[in-house]
Amino acid sequence: MPAGVPVIEVPRTASTRRPDIQGLRALAVLLVVTFHAGLPVPGGFIGVDVFFVISGYVITATLVREMAIAGRIDFARFYRRRVRRLLPALALMTTSTAVVSALLQSPIGSQEVTGRTGLGATFFVANLVIYRTTSDYFAFGATLNPLLHTWSLSVEEQFYLVFPIVLLIGWVLIGRRIGSRARGAALALVAVGGLSFLFCISLVRGLVDLPFLQNPLGFAFFSSATRAWEFAAGAALVFVGRRIAHVPRVTAQSLGVGGLLLVALGAFFISDRHPYPGFEALAPVLGTCMLLMAGTTHAGGVSRLLSRGPMVWIGDLSYSWYLWHWPLLVFTRLLWPELFWLLPLVAVGALIPSWLSYRFVESPLRRDQPRSGKQFAVVAFACLTIPAIACFGLLVGANAFWGSENARSTAAQIQPMDAADTIGCTTPVPLDRRPVDSCTWNSSALGTPLYLVGDSNASQFSEAMIGVSTKAGAPLVVGAMSGCEFVEARQIVDGTENTACRTWVTKSTRWLTEQAPGVVVISDVADLAIAGDGLVLVSSDGSVRASSPDEKAALWKRSLGTLVGELTKAGHVVILVQPIPRFYGSGDKLDPTWRIESCIRPVLTRTPERCGQSRSVDAVAKEQLLSYGVKAGAAAIGGASILDLRSEICGQAVCQTNEGRDWFYRDGQHISVSTSLRLSNEFARAVAAAQKRGVDFTRLAHIG
Repeated sequence: MPAGVPVIEVPRTASTRRPDIQGLRALAVLLVVTFHAGLPVPGGFIGVDVFFVISGYVITATLVREMAIAGRIDFARFYRRRVRRLLPALALMTTSTAVVSALLQSPIGSQEVTGRTGLGATFFVANLVIYRTTSDYFAFGATLNPLLHTWSLSVEEQFYLVFPIVLLIGWVLIGRRIGSRARGAALALVAVGGLSFLFCISLVRGLVDLPFLQNPLGFAFFSSATRAWEFAAGAALVFVGRRIAHVPRVTAQSLGVGGLLLVALGAFFISDRHPYPGFEALAPVLGTCMLLMAGTTHAGGVSRLLSRGPMVWIGDLSYSWYLWHWPLLVFTRLLWPELFWLLPLVAVGALIPSWLSYRFVESPLRRDQPRSGKQFAVVAFACLTIPAIACFGLLVGANAFWGSENARSTAAQIQPMDAADTIGCTTPVPLDRRPVDSCTWNSSALGTPLYLVGDSNASQFSEAMIGVSTKAGAPLVVGAMSGCEFVEARQIVDGTENTACRTWVTKSTRWLTEQAPGVVVISDVADLAIAGDGLVLVSSDGSVRASSPDEKAALWKRSLGTLVGELTKAGHVVILVQPIPRFYGSGDKLDPTWRIESCIRPVLTRTPERCGQSRSVDAVAKEQLLSYGVKAGAAAIGGASILDLRSEICGQAVCQTNEGRDWFYRDGQHISVSTSLRLSNEFARAVAAAQKRGVDFTRLAHIG
């Protein structure tokens, strides 16, 4: 060791194979797999957080040990190890998934997303690609992406690229100033981790408004900048290892039990309805840190359980199992969407390709290191080019719809998004904080103003309302927030209030009351929120709490009626749009998840009409009876009109997504742009009827 380089003390076990860490990896992958397989572990996705903490600890321990012995970091050697460890197995899975996607997935949307994600995974930016294409890990559309899980691998790879440099800066620059390299590295970790945590919480809690982020919560979930604190938490343990190593046995065992309880708490009490990662992520992160501390100190208690043979075996396969289980689950859902019981069996069956990958790809490359830089370069080049070619080929084929005019025609009808969504009008930014003339059509027109507000079920009518605005010579303002029903009552989802939604509705309502009187059209999916179990409704003053459908319907009616009354008092005429019929996937009657992207490629390219759905008008009426009463009651309380579009959408007896190759819906709860255009006359008639309620709309009389 070079003279004058101080020895950095690290835990004795940090540099050796620890069975309990392999068991902890097993726990992490079991949580993720059970969650993905649909088993009752609502927070199983926190297994990724466990992986991040472990990686921070193990990688930092390795680098610190190397620095303590050699006085420097061999970056080339470090990155070669990471490439051999991660890239070959990832390349095999990505290439295989691209091939199967070409055979099974829909060329409308699904194959393109898979191809783009595969390219992102190959070049370590899958998390950014997924954020741009899906932005919501828990959305139904995300479950169609067989490479969705690679987001976390890209976050880890980005960590491996940057973190050694952060440590080196701490050792060299900060350590030299304060006289201790170890302390300097620890301070660098604390700084990076602290800033990352503050950034994460600020985005999740809506404390900052970054105009370039359309979905701050999605960015917080997928970004390495908001996840770095989890790696830093594990890394920090290395620098307190000396103190940890001498805690009493009872304390060590208590740490193990407490850590396991915290992870279990996260797994069973956190769900996809919580804004994540936020303060809730502290449970799995701190729990993992406590388990690592317990294993560093003593091999008994929980650490002994984690060190058992089966757990170590699963831990050894954890990377491969994580790689293979998700694409197999996605393709299983695609082929047999109704067979939910099959998913856990497939998840377990994924251990077979996982073991084969571990035995014949991972282990040989890790054991038989390339003897020269040239050999290593060949391996790395193959791991990058082969999956890249496969994914690029998938993209080319999907964009050409594999030569199918049927698929091309279908895509042209269902892929276009409504005008409001296309230009970014469906954001959490309230109307009072949007730029002047933002999301405004015909702003210079002199007619009586039109306003369209609500959730994404409002923006889907933007083409219809733009048509009304153009013919009437009236300005139109569209404001919507996806996933936010337009009612002033507080919405509590799994114990957490949707404060962003409440802020949006409250401030947007206040803004509307201050605008020139006109017609306000309100549309949302209140029927789904009222019927669902996850939502609790609380009156704005907190005096009434409603959880059952009947209770929520009563409170919704009063709250919406009050809101309508405020707008009416301000001089507006209000139109409430009744919910449109829904179409469901996989038999789920609470989540309108029908999407043509779920249709397998052979059917879609040959007879796409077979991918549609139909429901009887009677079934729809029975399902939405409660919510229709809510809108009618609120209209009576506040003095609004009702617009019911069912007869225009459904016809006499059947509601359907399509008629032959003419498509009316783009997904289970949104109509297509062409359908919206067709409904323009219905909206014009509803708006023109406001003449009878004391507002001058004579310019609308000729429409419809």
